[in-house]
Amino acid sequence: PAVTLRHYGAKIAHKRPPCYKERGVRLLLAAVAQAAGRQGRGIEAVMSVSTEHFVLVSVRVIRGARGADETAQQLQKLRICRSCSACTFSPGVPQCGCESKDGAGADAREEGPFWVGAMHDAEDVAAIAAMADLPAAAEVIADETRTLLATLKEEALVQGIFYRRPQGVVAAGTRTPKLAHVIAELQRRGHAVARTHFDDFALKTDASVHDFELAVKGAADEQWPSSGSKN
Repeated sequence: PAVTLRHYGAKIAHKRPPCYKERGVRLLLAAVAQAAGRQGRGIEAVMSVSTEHFVLVSVRVIRGARGADETAQQLQKLRICRSCSACTFSPGVPQCGCESKDGAGADAREEGPFWVGAMHDAEDVAAIAAMADLPAAAEVIADETRTLLATLKEEALVQGIFYRRPQGVVAAGTRTPKLAHVIAELQRRGHAVARTHFDDFALKTDASVHDFELAVKGAADEQWPSSGSKN
C-alpha cells in the first residue's frame, strides 16, 4: 500500500481481493489518466494485459480539455470485497452478502482512485488478434500469445468492473459449478460474459452482484439437479 500511494497516488487495502490483477491494471490506468490530465489531455485504453511476469497498458491520447474532462470522470474510488471481489463506488458498500469483517462485505475499505472505464478497445484488440492469426505470423508469434489475444478479444466485449470467481459466492460445503455452466446460465439470463486472461477460474460479466450469485446457483442446480431448486 505504501508503494502504491507513493508511486501512483492511490490507496489500496492491505489484504488483496481475488481480483488483485485487474485492480493493479486499473490503478495503473488511473495513474496514466491523471498524468495526461495534468497536461490537458485525456486517454482511451486500447489494450490492458496482466500476466505472471508483467503488466502492459496501451492507451490512445486525446488532445483537448474536453477529452481531459471526460477522462477525469472515469476515475473513481471504490470499495472491493476482499472475499469475492464484489465492488461498489465509495462511500457505498458491496452488496455481496459476505460476512462483514476483515475487509469483506460491508467492511470493505475505500481504495483508489481507479480507472472504471473500458480497459480495451474491442475493435483494436480484434484487429491485433486477427493479425496474429495470419499465416505469415506463425513463425514469429508464439501459440501462447495467440491464445492470450483470443481471450482478450472476447474479454474486450464485456465491460463489467472486476472479474469474479464462482467459488467466491457459493456456500461453504457446496460444490462449485464448472465455468462453462456458469457462462451458459449468465447468457441464458441475458448477461454478457467471457473468460478472462487475468484468472483461469474467473469470469468477466456485466451482471450485478445479485444476478451473478443467482446465475452461479442456477448453474449449480443445472449441473447437480438434486442440490436444490433452480432460481
